[in-house]
Amino acid sequence: MSAVIINYELTLKDGADPSTSTAVTNLNADRYSEIIPLERSFMGEIHIHWSGSPNGKMVFQVSNDHGSGDDAGVHRINNHNIVTNWITHTSTNINPSDDYYRIALSDIGARWGRIFWDSTSGTGTVTSARVNLKGY
Repeated sequence: MSAVIINYELTLKDGADPSTSTAVTNLNADRYSEIIPLERSFMGEIHIHWSGSPNGKMVFQVSNDHGSGDDAGVHRINNHNIVTNWITHTSTNINPSDDYYRIALSDIGARWGRIFWDSTSGTGTVTSARVNLKGY
């Protein structure tokens, strides 16, 4: 078995439907990331860095919807919004003094993942959002 490493920029959007929402870099309101395919991954990390003082909750959500039934790639998954049922896996309160969010993933059991920024107050601008996954 050979390992596959996937590393890409994660886009945040202004709505939950990645096929119709607009890409944004500010954290001035609720935001959703693109859908992240996790099925063939066994470990990884997501890092989001920002400037400014946003206040709210960073939520990692997962889904086991059937979706595309194959490894069709991030572009197809998000263009067709094929995943719609989400539950909270982990949530972290973000304070205005924080400037990053990191979630380590191991023994991933979910097929899909995404980040949900639940804004309370404040403003911020995302400077980097990356996903790094190792799988087979």
